[in-house]
Amino acid sequence: MKRSRLERIFFLLKRRALVKSVFRHLKHKLEKRQPKIIPEIKLSEFMPNGVEETILDSPNADHDGNVSQQELRAICKVIKHFKPANLFEIGTFEGHTTAHMAANAPKTSPVFTLDLPAQEINHTALRIKTSDSTFILKERSGQEFLSNKGLADKITQLYGDSASFDFTAYDNKMDFVFVDGSHSYEYAKNDTRIALKLLRNTRGIIIWHDYGWREVVRALNELYLEHPSMGLARHIKDTSLVIYNSNFNNSGPAK
Repeated sequence: MKRSRLERIFFLLKRRALVKSVFRHLKHKLEKRQPKIIPEIKLSEFMPNGVEETILDSPNADHDGNVSQQELRAICKVIKHFKPANLFEIGTFEGHTTAHMAANAPKTSPVFTLDLPAQEINHTALRIKTSDSTFILKERSGQEFLSNKGLADKITQLYGDSASFDFTAYDNKMDFVFVDGSHSYEYAKNDTRIALKLLRNTRGIIIWHDYGWREVVRALNELYLEHPSMGLARHIKDTSLVIYNSNFNNSGPAK
C-alpha cells in the first residue's frame, strides 16, 4: 500500500534514529584499542607481606563477571590491612565480592552495595554496553551474601542507576570504594567521579575492576591524565585492578 507523504517522513525519521542508535553502540567497538597507561605496582609495594585474607567457600567463584581468585585475594588483603570503617560497592552482581568485603572488613564496618534493578535496564541515564545485560538480568542481586546472616547483617543492598542515584547520604563518608558497574565509557567515568566524592575528605582507597575492557581502559586513562586526584592511581600487576590510595604520592606509594 502506498504511503502518504507524512507517513514517509515518519518512516525516514524512525530509520534515521535507528541508524544513529546503532552507530552510538558500534562506534566504541570501532575505536582503536588504547594501551594501558596507568603505572603498574605490585601489591607488596604498598602493603606488607603476610596479610592473611579471609576467602569464603563459594559456588559462584568461577562465574563470568566475578573477579578472579587472584584479584579477590588482592582486594581482601587490602581491606584486611587498611581496615576501612565504611565500604561502598558500585555493581553488586551476585554479591561475591560484596560478601568478601564484609568478611574481611572490621566487624563494625558496614558495607553498602548498589545494583541496577533488572527492570531498569532500558531506562538508564547513560549508555550501557549490551554485554552488561548478562550481569544485570539476573534473578536477584547479592544472592551470595543473602543466605549468610552474619554477612548479610553488615551489608545494605541499595538499588538504582549510579548515574541518577542520590548518593547524598554516603558522600564524604567512605574509606573504601569498589567500582565494578557498567563497562561503558560513560559509566566508567561517572562511577569514578562518584567514588572520589564518596571518600571521606578524599582520603581512602578506591579499587576498579576490569581495567582491560576497551571502554574502561579509555575512561580510566583519560581520568588518570586529566583528574588531579587520579594521578595517584596504580594498576595492580597481574590483575585487571586499578587502585587509588590517598597515601600514594605521584611517583609511587608513600614511604
